[in-house]
Amino acid sequence: MGRGPLPSAGASGPFAPIEAPAAPRRLPEVAGIDGADVGVGAQDAPRAALVAHVAAVPPALLANAGVAVFHARTGGGLRWLPLSNFTPSVDGGRIVQMDIPARQPVTVTLAAEPARARHGYLDRRDVDATAEQATVQLDGALHPVELALPPGVERAGPLLLQRTRDRQWLPLELESGAVTLRLGKEFVVHLPADEYELLDPLVPTRAQRFTVAGPTSVTLREALAPARADRR
Repeated sequence: MGRGPLPSAGASGPFAPIEAPAAPRRLPEVAGIDGADVGVGAQDAPRAALVAHVAAVPPALLANAGVAVFHARTGGGLRWLPLSNFTPSVDGGRIVQMDIPARQPVTVTLAAEPARARHGYLDRRDVDATAEQATVQLDGALHPVELALPPGVERAGPLLLQRTRDRQWLPLELESGAVTLRLGKEFVVHLPADEYELLDPLVPTRAQRFTVAGPTSVTLREALAPARADRR
């Protein structure tokens, strides 16, 4: 086009010196986790024996159910052992044997499938970090729990159904953990034995705890199921 090159910075322009990156430093140690504490699957750590006695798993869940073990603090190194890999015992249960790194705190769960191992389990046990051999009992029984409205109330919810010792836990039959009750419509959910809480997600102080140890019926309190005239 008959034009010369565009102006540019000269080679001797003022450039800021480039500082060398700092040498890498080890992160602060977490209490109870040492340098060899890399997960339940670590093969170079001392091993310990763990035996899980599994009972009362509903027949409909047996095909995909299993036992999971993972680090109690980090949640890492999850191992899944399908129940179908183990021979049924005389009472119909399973005896699941595994080895885990010794001197590490682990959580053992019984779940309907691998995706539910951490927060959708049927039963859970924590194993002491100092144990070199441990035996745990895992109960897979599900109990029918009927949730009912108090007299004079037509509707309640949505309410959150939570397991008090694990707020992230989700029921097997309720993917969102939400419960809505309507007059004339029966609401039954099947839950493992444990302590639970129904709460208003907008006003968490409105809550009602109940314990499941077998077939259970729970009638909502008025704080969770106000009459129509009392609704805000």
